[in-house]
Amino acid sequence: MTKISVISVIVFAVFFSCQLVVAQQTDDDLVRRAFNFGFPVYEMMRVRSNSRGLPNTLTSRTTLTGPKDRGVTAPNNDTLYASAWLDLAAGPVQLDMPPLPNRYHSVHFMDLFTDAFAIAGTREDRGRGARFLVIGPEWSGSTPPGMRILRSPTNDAWMLVRVLVDGPEDLSAAVVAQRKFLLSNPRSSRPFDLPTPTNPTPEIFLKTVNAALARSPVPPTHRTRLAEFGSVGLGPQALTWEALPAETKTRWYHLFMSVRDELRSHLAAAGSQKNGWVYPRSGLGRFGEDDEFRAAVALGGLGALPEEEALYLHTSIDGAGAALDGRRSYRLVIPKETPIDGFWSLTMYEPDGTGRWFLYENEAKRYSIGDRSRDIIRQQDGSIGIVIQTSPPKDPTLNWLPAPPGLFKLSFRAYLPHASFRDGRYVLPPVTSVERHP
Repeated sequence: MTKISVISVIVFAVFFSCQLVVAQQTDDDLVRRAFNFGFPVYEMMRVRSNSRGLPNTLTSRTTLTGPKDRGVTAPNNDTLYASAWLDLAAGPVQLDMPPLPNRYHSVHFMDLFTDAFAIAGTREDRGRGARFLVIGPEWSGSTPPGMRILRSPTNDAWMLVRVLVDGPEDLSAAVVAQRKFLLSNPRSSRPFDLPTPTNPTPEIFLKTVNAALARSPVPPTHRTRLAEFGSVGLGPQALTWEALPAETKTRWYHLFMSVRDELRSHLAAAGSQKNGWVYPRSGLGRFGEDDEFRAAVALGGLGALPEEEALYLHTSIDGAGAALDGRRSYRLVIPKETPIDGFWSLTMYEPDGTGRWFLYENEAKRYSIGDRSRDIIRQQDGSIGIVIQTSPPKDPTLNWLPAPPGLFKLSFRAYLPHASFRDGRYVLPPVTSVERHP
């Protein structure tokens, strides 16, 4: 063999190896993007399957969320929830929202992909009440008089009602207000009885997502991307798991957990950090084509309101960048003038080891603290100082938020935030590490 021939063989081998690597990376990227596309759909159907209510029926909680509630990650402890899983394939449903001029409330409508297609309540309707007809993507009837049409992009949708509770003494009055939300005209709905474990196998994941996608026309926003994923088994017309090539199945199993782990880090980095607080990036709740952001929020904050309704800040570090840890003590001071039209609250969460966060169980049964807390103590300038540590301080003038003994996360919710808060002109003060209060 001539020297030129040997060189040609080597060049061809290197080129072929590079092509193989590129092909593998391309296939891995396709599976990764298919997972991110399908994960929010899976989470919606998982939470629906775990709910106790029938479709098109409003199920109300008459107690505030506590540590044992593990259905939705990072829940709030400020409002009562009422929830309805809508199946609009057979026809519309009617929602009557009562006038509640002096109590914050919102009705959050999400499609199968977790995008908010409507929000009613205090911000939009000024507490005057309203009547809505919620319709599916293919409905073409006439609008009844006195009703507002809300069109869901998918037949399956989630309606989540929040009603403010102003402390334990206000709970019974809040329950009365909550019961005035009425959902009627439910039609027969199709069951969805596929298994939806918290940690599915790739086979269960694909079968569940594909079955969910087949229940509605896919909205135009998602059709082009969905068409790419058929070759790796995702989509209502995709190959079944059994028909997928062995190498594709192997790739799914190889990437399945690592892609999910990537979502945790993506959520932590999805936004800008100011004083240790992560301000969410724009597009929360209306994700467009950003499947990675949508999937990260589905893992760490499913059902989060869009930023004009509520601003969610979170931190796992203090102002110096050290991890928040119950072995230390912290202080946070919220100024009197906070640019919001609603209210704010600070909630404590501990991790469950899967990327989800839940309320921390403590003897004081105090899971959050805010500007409406009945026993809140303000400083002379009107600001609110909060001590965050495992044990209560002996000084009765200090506001205490119990912390777990290990790592934890804080979430600051600002309801009806001003534009200056949303765009970062107003910056929340940092959580400061301090000497333990006796």
